[in-house]
Amino acid sequence: MECAPQVAALLERWLSEANDESARTLLRASRASYAWAWRRHFSREHDPSGILGERNVFRYRPCRRVLVRAEAPSTAGRLVLQQVLLAALTCGVPVTVNLARETSRPLVPEGANFALVTEGKAGLIARLQSAGGFERLRLLDPVSLNVKAAAHEMSTGVIDAPALATGRMELRWYLREQTVSQVVHRYGNVMAPLQARDRTRSQPRASCCSLPSSGYAAMPNGSPRNSRRTRRRPENSSATDTSRPRAWRLRQVDSRSG
Repeated sequence: MECAPQVAALLERWLSEANDESARTLLRASRASYAWAWRRHFSREHDPSGILGERNVFRYRPCRRVLVRAEAPSTAGRLVLQQVLLAALTCGVPVTVNLARETSRPLVPEGANFALVTEGKAGLIARLQSAGGFERLRLLDPVSLNVKAAAHEMSTGVIDAPALATGRMELRWYLREQTVSQVVHRYGNVMAPLQARDRTRSQPRASCCSLPSSGYAAMPNGSPRNSRRTRRRPENSSATDTSRPRAWRLRQVDSRSG
């Protein structure tokens, strides 16, 4: 499954830095699963109810900001962090990596979607309580109850589940679920969706004046004069036109008798 160019470039960089073949295999499998889940499920709109006369669209939207908290990662912790960054980048979510201790090796690539901060517990609590905070707190290592309490006070979701290579399970931590309902009926008459109606209106319609019709005479150029049809007079018709109202026929007879 193909992935975004940014994800592919980041993966190639990490594969070149990895010394373990099992780590390379895990990164490739994670990237493929994340791309498949995004293209086949999370990037699409769903209507599982299928109610006639309604559209109940269920869709996903990327989180505004996600804070990833970890200790100074070991080799295994570095691999987990790379999985989390791949998943967030697949969803297009900005991530701030918050480390408890500094590390000699660079962990986060430079870019608009990633930022790296090193601070202790007090700094982490202050960052969570700041204005315009984070929508999710992704924990890769255990934290104190004070940190979780600060996140809950700001309505920040705390995710302490292990990172998975299955995209259908991992990508949901970086997305918001959203449901949009729309009534597509009026007085019980089911209407076509707006996209279908727009396509129908854009198609050219045949003019009714150009179609042959019995009882009407067409002009030489194929269009009626003054946009009105000319009535043919029936053959073998009598002097009195029976198609006229009765009062008009009586006046016609009186004028002839006089």
